[in-house]
Amino acid sequence: MSLLADVRVKLRAVFERVVRNMSLEPDAQRVRAAQVGLLMKGYRESFVPALGRKGISQEELLRRMADVDANYSQRFSHTTVSRWESGATRPTVERLLVFGKALNLTEDEVEGMLLLAGFSEGNPAESNQSEAGKAGADSASAEGFEESDTTAQKPGQADPVQGRGLILEVGRFFGLRFLPLAALITGFHYLLSLLGWNHNWMPMICVAFALLVVLGQGFIFEDKAAGLREFYWVSVFFVLTTPLLQFGPLGLDHYNFHLVPGWGGTMLPYLMALLVNLGLSWMAGLMFHLLWIWRYRDGTAVGGTVTNAAAVTCPPLGVVYIVVVLITNFSVTVQLAVVFAALPMAFSLLLVFRDTSVAFTEDDRRGLFQALVVAACVSATVGIAVMMSIYLSPDFPSVLPDHNLVRSWELDFAALGYTREEALERVNLGYMWHAMFLLIYMACVVGGRLFMEVHRMGDGGEAAPDGVA
Repeated sequence: MSLLADVRVKLRAVFERVVRNMSLEPDAQRVRAAQVGLLMKGYRESFVPALGRKGISQEELLRRMADVDANYSQRFSHTTVSRWESGATRPTVERLLVFGKALNLTEDEVEGMLLLAGFSEGNPAESNQSEAGKAGADSASAEGFEESDTTAQKPGQADPVQGRGLILEVGRFFGLRFLPLAALITGFHYLLSLLGWNHNWMPMICVAFALLVVLGQGFIFEDKAAGLREFYWVSVFFVLTTPLLQFGPLGLDHYNFHLVPGWGGTMLPYLMALLVNLGLSWMAGLMFHLLWIWRYRDGTAVGGTVTNAAAVTCPPLGVVYIVVVLITNFSVTVQLAVVFAALPMAFSLLLVFRDTSVAFTEDDRRGLFQALVVAACVSATVGIAVMMSIYLSPDFPSVLPDHNLVRSWELDFAALGYTREEALERVNLGYMWHAMFLLIYMACVVGGRLFMEVHRMGDGGEAAPDGVA
């Protein structure tokens, strides 16, 4: 009896040890997969192609692997590479061998990856047999750890999960950015109307309040997951809103809402102008975000780096400018044309700086910094010179809001309480405020962001890629 009892105890201990090892096996596999994925990412980012620039994108890696095995041009996408490098998918021997050939790794480097992945002595036959024997069991275990690469999204195939997430993100952007800000601006105008609208100073207060709440939520409560979208759309709002400062001393707006019967001398023209600016800038931000999702994958441009950056930043501003041209006077369209040419250039540079497929050397960073300093000095000098020349120009009366591209009209200076000369002096002063604030924003805020991105390259850390909700 004692002998049987000892046997039972030993068998039970062996059984418990086997169960414990089986329970630890998925965790060990996860660790190995994560280690191999990190190594694969390191090889990809340190690979030097023929052009000499260090590192290649995930799409370029797939193209090189497709040259070795044609299956990688059909069955896999950049999301698959992301799962490889994050350790979400356990590597196979076949994948590691193709990866090694694609990046011209040595036999020792490939064998090292195989050993790190847990394949005994780097034996492909044994490892492939083991993978085939455990494919069914592993795919149902470890909480989906063994995600099959054959389920990767094919090029051109819509992802319903991503589509639902995109719809939710659009609704979230509208509900958290447009609606609250529109309510705040409308409520503030209503409170001022209770005091009795005074067109001498209240329009300036309304513009200041709108800029404060929009820029505040964009910079203080920035949505980090949205990347440059927040900075982009609040910049568009700032550029569209500053012309109101030019005509604020007369109580007029550059969209000519003051011509609507019954709206002159009330808060409604400025309220409508600010809401139009908010809607146009929100639309530009949404277009920017959608184009970024289409043109970029995991922070990497799909195609040409500069071409993709321009394709993301230019179309939204082009649409906004076309709308503005139709509803504002000619002088404002000329002023906005200059800014709308500089703004997409700045944001294109920001996208290039954040592109994870572009590796900048220390010489590149130094050259970019010097070029930005020269561009900032030249732009500021030219901007100040243009401001002063327009301010002192005798032909400045042409900027009165009495015309647009479609028609012209006569301003009732008696109703405004000013003579034509006094009105011109007030608009002249308003232009200086408009131009000064716009120059400060472009030079200090937009230019400062460019300097910050270049400086971040020198810290050894990449600029955080734009996130996609």
